[in-house]
Amino acid sequence: MRRWFRLDSLPEDMQVILGDYLEASGNVDPEGLWATPVAVSRLPRVLLDDEQEPTLAQRSANRGVDRGVAYALAMRVEKTPPIVMAHGRWLDGRHRAFAARAQGVATLWAFDLSAHMTAAQAAWFGGLGEVAPEGVEATPGRRRQRP
Repeated sequence: MRRWFRLDSLPEDMQVILGDYLEASGNVDPEGLWATPVAVSRLPRVLLDDEQEPTLAQRSANRGVDRGVAYALAMRVEKTPPIVMAHGRWLDGRHRAFAARAQGVATLWAFDLSAHMTAAQAAWFGGLGEVAPEGVEATPGRRRQRP
C-alpha cells in the first residue's frame, strides 16, 4: 500500500527539509512523493532532549533545536507528515515516532528517498539510526549528528 503526498500540502518545515535533502543530492524537487507504511517497532528509540538532560533541553529550546516531549505528546499522529528514510537510514521524524509509541500507533507513513540520493549521501545526513528489517525490532538509536 502506498499513498501520494503533494509536497505543497505538507507543513512548511517538512517542505524545507525535503528540499534540503533533494537539493543536496542534486535532484530536482518533485511535485510529490509516494509514502509507504513502516512499523514503528522497526525504528530505533531516540530520546528527545528533555528526556536526556534538562539543561540540554533548555539550551536546545533556546536555539529551537528540539521541541521536546510535551510537543511530541500533543501531536495527533494521524495528522502528521511522513517520516523520512533513505537506504535503511532513518533521517527525520523522531517526534512523530515518539508520539506514535506514546499513542500506541503501530505504523507511520514514510518517504523513502533512496531513489533520490546515494547511500553515501544518506550516511552523510547522519540520521537517527538504522531502520530494522521487516519483522525485526530496532536497536536503540542516537541523536542526529552530521560530520
